[in-house]
Amino acid sequence: MRMKQLFSLLLCLALVLLMLPTAAFDAKEAAQVDKSQYKGITVEGTPYSSLPVGYYTAGVEYNTSTYKNQWALKITGPSNSPLYQNQPVAAFTTDSNSISTCSWMGLTFTSDGRLTSDSKAAFEVTNEGEGSTVISSNNIKMLKISRSGTIKRNTTFDVTFRATDYNIAALDVDPSSLAFTSYNSNDSFVLTNTSVKPVFVDPAESGTDRMTFDIQLSLRYTGSGNILSFTCYYKLTDGTVRTVDCTTNIPRTEEYVEDDDDDDDDDKTELDPLTPYIIVDSYDYGGSSVTAGEDFTLTLRLRNTSTTNALLNIVMNVSPTGVFSMTSSSNTFFIERLSAGSIMEKKVTIKPGLTKVTDDEDANAINLSFKYQYVNNANDNERLVSGESSESITLPIDFPDRFEMGIPQVDEAYQGEECYISVSLVNKGRSGVYNLTARVEGEGMDNPGQSQYIGNLNAGTESTADFSVRYNEPGDFIGNIIVTYEDANMNPKEASAPFNISVMAMDFSGGDILPPEELPPTEPVDTEPEKDPIRPVMYTVGAIVCLMSAYVTVQKAKLKRSLFSDDDI
Repeated sequence: MRMKQLFSLLLCLALVLLMLPTAAFDAKEAAQVDKSQYKGITVEGTPYSSLPVGYYTAGVEYNTSTYKNQWALKITGPSNSPLYQNQPVAAFTTDSNSISTCSWMGLTFTSDGRLTSDSKAAFEVTNEGEGSTVISSNNIKMLKISRSGTIKRNTTFDVTFRATDYNIAALDVDPSSLAFTSYNSNDSFVLTNTSVKPVFVDPAESGTDRMTFDIQLSLRYTGSGNILSFTCYYKLTDGTVRTVDCTTNIPRTEEYVEDDDDDDDDDKTELDPLTPYIIVDSYDYGGSSVTAGEDFTLTLRLRNTSTTNALLNIVMNVSPTGVFSMTSSSNTFFIERLSAGSIMEKKVTIKPGLTKVTDDEDANAINLSFKYQYVNNANDNERLVSGESSESITLPIDFPDRFEMGIPQVDEAYQGEECYISVSLVNKGRSGVYNLTARVEGEGMDNPGQSQYIGNLNAGTESTADFSVRYNEPGDFIGNIIVTYEDANMNPKEASAPFNISVMAMDFSGGDILPPEELPPTEPVDTEPEKDPIRPVMYTVGAIVCLMSAYVTVQKAKLKRSLFSDDDI
């Protein structure tokens, strides 16, 4: 017996000793860096030269103040780059249910699928990359050009651009630092005015909270190519200098082709300067934007570019596109004469529709075309010739916001138990509202700050926001459901719906929540089953049969015992 006990003890001791190395190994592994946590995001590209070398980590954060209602990329860099210490630097695409991307400092960050708070990436900058912060042509919009028709060699004109840096918030920029630094246009255009000053555009005017500026350039076309490039820079509020290279194309350019016939080329050179044009020198619509559904007056200032020739029998045609439409009886206007070099005003009444057709501002344009006559006296041979030109004007439109919240519906609430609150969200407008996020706040609430992402709400549709709240104390409380969203103009908005809630006390002594109500006396209920008239008869017959059988059995037994007794005698 003792040998068996000793053997069992030794066996247990051996098992314990075998487990010790494994535990030590696990502890060692746990002390190491878990590289598996960096998953969900891949990093590609060549970093800009301004990005310091070192080790970087990337994470995401939803609903930040900088990139509202979006997944924001947060970067933590080396110690020599304090600007990027867990700071939001860019926004992923808004569709969080699929693969999303964003760009920062020459690098592209791509999610492996749906973004979550656990999505992370790690990368190392071993040596400085090449390039600078470039605004592509998609981020540059031509606002106005002083030249209509074809732009030929030696043609001078003014052009105004609006550039947007979508990686930087306007609030993070020092507007006074904005400056024009260099012009590098590949010999296509010559800068005729070197005193260029970019103008900072306020977020309220630009329609976005990103860094936006306007710049006007006076140029002369050389007759070769059509690429325009220039560089600006500005400082962030923390002192960081950001260089911006802008590149775009100038439309309607006609490259110069040398003609073998020198005589014909000379004649053409003589005639081109004589060709007059009518252009829109400037225009005014009464404010910074026009309101959808409301008439407005567009004041056009038309200028004759010729200093020698008057324009005669001018026919101006106004063709609104997109949401714009004419409110006057005709879109054709006649002007008898416009003297050489003079300017005249023409007023047109236009109405933008209530329904937003597209997010592309260029689709909502007012096209102007002019047909006219003028006297061509080239080579001392006066003759009446025809000419034509065209312009296109785009105007910012303010679509009315008709998003509404209903009255919150509150269920009965008891102390310490969940209570459900819901509110309807209705878009009564003609355009959608975007990126709706709802949250609940209130005094005495055990679980305040709950939020849920609703998404987009199309025109004429409805949705709901639902919350489960809990109060640990009885009494009357007030709360509020707050909804943040973006209207059709991509302006951030906020709406709220207050609610009152009465929390009833819970009886923790073991009794009911409330004293039970006395029930009125009721008639006794007959719980006996309905009697079957046949069943008692069957029971009676069965009992009689059983009694007779028992009687017969007893008598047989007595008879048998008596027979055995007689035999014994």
